[in-house]
Amino acid sequence: MVELQAPEGEGRQSKLRYKIFLGIDIVGSTAFKQPFDASTTENLIASERRVFEWQRAIESFYRIVNARLLERWGDDRHQLTDAGLRDLLFGEPPRIWKTVGDEILFWKQIDHELQIVPLLAAWFEAIDAIRKH
Repeated sequence: MVELQAPEGEGRQSKLRYKIFLGIDIVGSTAFKQPFDASTTENLIASERRVFEWQRAIESFYRIVNARLLERWGDDRHQLTDAGLRDLLFGEPPRIWKTVGDEILFWKQIDHELQIVPLLAAWFEAIDAIRKH
């Protein structure tokens, strides 16, 4: 059993504060969205359709990754009944920092090194969920 203790000098304002950034993108998405030969009207229409499909796929990707990350992180957080321990181990939830094309980037404030463990567990589960989709 692991026993957690408050850091020495509790009450002082010196506190660990880092931000961790997590990013994921879709392998091969550039080839998917690239227009092909637009020399004919049929090819141009097919190319436009392909870009629309790419946009829908990216939006779905963003939703699934975000939902799964927050769902798993939140489920794990709510399993702890001790509010102090819950705050120590989880802190604030991860947030979307930005999206760039097919990439979604998250950030999370890390106030204690133990917060990385549940964050990465939720992150890897989100990655598994998107791979299965």
